[in-house]
Parts: sequence; C-alpha cells; structure tokens
Amino acid sequence: MKKDMILQISTDVSHVLGILDIFGFECFDSNGIEQLCINFVNERLQQYFVKNYLVSCRNDLQKEGLIDDEESFKIVQLYEDRISTIEKYLFTVINDMCLSTVPNSSSTLIRQVNAKNCPATRRFLNIRKENFVIQHYCGTVQYSAYDLLSKNTDKIPDEITITFSMSTNKFLHSLITKNSQHQVNGKVKKPTMLSKLRYNVDLLLQELNKCDTHYIRCIKPQRLNSHEWDRDNLRKQLANTGILEALPLARCKYPIYFIYWDFFKRYSRKRTANCSNLRTACKNILESSSLNDDNSLVHYGKRLIFLRESVFLQLEAARRRYRAECVWKIESFWLKYSKYLFARIKIHIFVSIIKAQ
Repeated sequence: MKKDMILQISTDVSHVLGILDIFGFECFDSNGIEQLCINFVNERLQQYFVKNYLVSCRNDLQKEGLIDDEESFKIVQLYEDRISTIEKYLFTVINDMCLSTVPNSSSTLIRQVNAKNCPATRRFLNIRKENFVIQHYCGTVQYSAYDLLSKNTDKIPDEITITFSMSTNKFLHSLITKNSQHQVNGKVKKPTMLSKLRYNVDLLLQELNKCDTHYIRCIKPQRLNSHEWDRDNLRKQLANTGILEALPLARCKYPIYFIYWDFFKRYSRKRTANCSNLRTACKNILESSSLNDDNSLVHYGKRLIFLRESVFLQLEAARRRYRAECVWKIESFWLKYSKYLFARIKIHIFVSIIKAQ
C-alpha cells in the first residue's frame, strides 16, 4: 500500500467511536507556554463538562421538583469569566505583541498585561515579579514570561514548509495551508501558537457537541507506607482532574433514579403489559416491600423516581430473593415432572413385557 494512501483521511463515516486523551493539569516549579496551553485546554474542557453535563443534569433534577437553586448558574458564569479573562487580557496581548513589527521583551509584555488588567479580572489574573499568576479551577499556577513571545511565534522551519507544500499528498499539503494563514475577527493574520490553540479547541468542542459524550477521570493514588495513603497527593490529583470542582453540582440527596417504566419492569412481580398509572404502580411496589414508610427515602418526580441508596439495596436484595424462589420452584417442578416421566416410562416398559409374554 502506498504511503499517500495510508495518510488519506476518509470523512465519509456515519458512526464514529472517538477517545479524547489529553495531558492532565500541570503545575511545576517553573511553568512556561507549554503548561499554559495544556492548562487552558483543560480549563475549556472542564467548562464544557460542567456546562453540558452537570448543569443539564441539575436542570433535569429541577424539572423533577428535586432542587431549586441558582448555584449552577453561578458556577458556569465563574468559568466563563475566568476563560474570558485569560483570552482577552493575556492571550490577546501576547498575540498582538508577537505580530507587532516593534521589538518587544518580556518586561514590556508584563507592563502591557498589567496596564489592561482591572479589579474585576485580578481574581483570575495577576502579575508577580516577572511572572503571570492565573487562578485556575483547581488552583493557582505561576507562569514565567521568559521566552513566551519567541515560543508563541511558532515559526515552522523553511525546510518543512517547502517539503510539505511540494508534496502530492493532500493531508501533508493541507497542514501547510492551514498554518499559512489564520482568520481572527474576520481578518487574516499570521497564526501564533495561542491563536492556533484557541482555534483548534473551538473545533474540538464543536465536534464534542455532535457526540454522546462519556467521561472517565483517572487518578493514581500513592502509598506513604503499607497502611496509609498519601492523602495530600490524592487530593491534588482529584483537584487537577476537576472532580472536587464538580462535586457541589454533582451532589444529590437521591443518587439512584429510574424512569417509572424501568422501575416497574425491574421490581414488579406482576408484569402487566399496560399499566394505567405507573407512578401509583411504583408506589404499590414500595408499599408491598414496606419501603414507603419514610418519605425522605423516596422522591416521586414527574418522569423519574428517586431513591436513597438504602432503599435501592433493599429492593435489589428482595429482587434476588424473589428470583431465587422462582428458580427453586422451577427446579422443584422439574424434579417432580422428571419423576412422573420416569414412572410412566417404567409402567410402559412393564406393560410391554406383560404383553410380550
């Protein structure tokens, strides 16, 4: 197979299973533009997770009459303000200075950012000596301004540009075409590392909006000794993955919930095909199991039934017992039927022997 055929990208795909695996949040003793890019992407993805998953879940709970607060709106607004501050008051200044024909230095960059900063944005962005300090969702990170402008220019070596532009492979040629110009606010400008990062993150989020997304947060706990975990390290990992930030929104009094029909199918012992009132039927199931005495353990919504964990465990235990009883009855019936068949066979053989004599 030719190399150019291997690199061709087919876009005619109706169903795609994609895995997005990125660097986690980074905070070292010395942080540069690499950490700034990684942490900005994590910031945008955390905002997407909070806005499109957790807030939508809370809106569903609010429709079911379970919660009534404005906490989700405040948290979403906090993310929008933080990202807007980073983009407008830091990224824009860095990009403008990189595209400027006037020579600039890191000290000039610090003065420019400090001049545009205002009290409303200082809770997210500050200046400390020759460094930028950003308050991210998981903590404060200090970024060095040294080499920030030169690295943000992101100039591709001329040898690569010439080689890729002369290539007959469409994929390689498109890489140079995409990097040769970049549109910002309707104007074509030379791309920088930060401008390309923002552009690609926007494309990524557009693709995620088309997908049914599921989330996996990975941590790696470490032991201090054979009997004790490193709690500080574990807490830091939980913060860096955004789990601690998401807990206030994810917290719910009733962690288990079912659609009424699913609850009825799972726990009803009489599978009625057409149940006129599923909510009443679900109440009857709980009453028959003596689990409806305490109203604080169950909440009946418009479309969903919510359960405390203790109720769910009792229902599952009762379901297992009932299924075990059904299995025992089937086995007993089968044993009796087998004995009956064996007796009939013996009688048939005995009658056949008598007739033969």
